[in-house]
Amino acid sequence: MSHDPIGGVMKAMVSTFVAIYWVATSTAVLADSNEKSLCGKHETILASCHLERAQKKVVSFCADTLGLTSYYFGANDKVETDVKFSTDRQLYRWVDVDTHVTFLGFDQGGHSYVLGIPQETFGAKAFWFVKRSSEPLDFSASAFCTQNSLGEKNMVTRTIKDIEDKVVRDNKFIFPPAANASGVPVGLADGQPVNPELCSAQNLSDQSSYRCSDYSRNVADEDLNVAYKRLNDIISKDYRSMPDLGGKLKLNIKRSQVAWIKLRDANCAVEVFVIEPGTQAFETTKNHCLARESAERSRYLNGLRF
Repeated sequence: MSHDPIGGVMKAMVSTFVAIYWVATSTAVLADSNEKSLCGKHETILASCHLERAQKKVVSFCADTLGLTSYYFGANDKVETDVKFSTDRQLYRWVDVDTHVTFLGFDQGGHSYVLGIPQETFGAKAFWFVKRSSEPLDFSASAFCTQNSLGEKNMVTRTIKDIEDKVVRDNKFIFPPAANASGVPVGLADGQPVNPELCSAQNLSDQSSYRCSDYSRNVADEDLNVAYKRLNDIISKDYRSMPDLGGKLKLNIKRSQVAWIKLRDANCAVEVFVIEPGTQAFETTKNHCLARESAERSRYLNGLRF
């Protein structure tokens, strides 16, 4: 019979960790469903965590009316980090079959961000990980939330990818799953789809850098289109009883968007001015500029409230 010592140890760590926080927090109460999250008024809370040792810091995963998901980090009154997920860049979810803890996580900038949500049991608290990508979960290094999360953690949307429990265990509890454990840049060669998790690797070839920049620009464009459509949908709903006023607001937003596109293109033209047009370096730099500007515009549109 085969024996996996690492998997056995990790399994024991998960079970022990959950048992410890259940006992350690036996005097706590279940989360107050009215506890403030960073989700917008038109978003559903998937999970939210007020960190115990980081005063007033909040972690929230949210879904809008179109099923698109977002990650927010910040204080009660200010979002400091905003990550949007799409069908090309999905939020990962894993349910531990032994402890029934649900994990939501994603990779960004060489690090993994993971929220663990236990069953809705008396005294249980959610917990938060920040670790290097492709490293296994270290339960001793997690941070507790003030209480458990009672959001819609099981919501099914096209921007959440469920990972089978066996896959996580076979991969020695690396979650979110590593794009390529050996570090070989699969997905960046010509003729293959770009794997975004590999674009943060160091020392990419010029061709790989270009393809990653092109991918980033396309994703940013898609996110911007989604943000613009979502804003118009919200206005249509909120101004249903005042269609003329809503129409004027939409027209102003359209004019603003047209003016912003001209400004974005002019800014990026400045950034590539000293680079020879038509070269790969020119296109890569331009793509990075367009992606950055579009991402900032998406954050602006997503933050508008009327």
